[in-house]
Amino acid sequence: MGKGIRNGNITHENAKEQTESMNEAMNSDGI
Repeated sequence: MGKGIRNGNITHENAKEQTESMNEAMNSDGI
């Protein structure tokens, strides 16, 4: 979740999109 927070552009509109992006990033990072 830190990545999304650092982006500083979390909104209700793109929250789901950000979550999906973070999930993909975390999966590829192995976190």
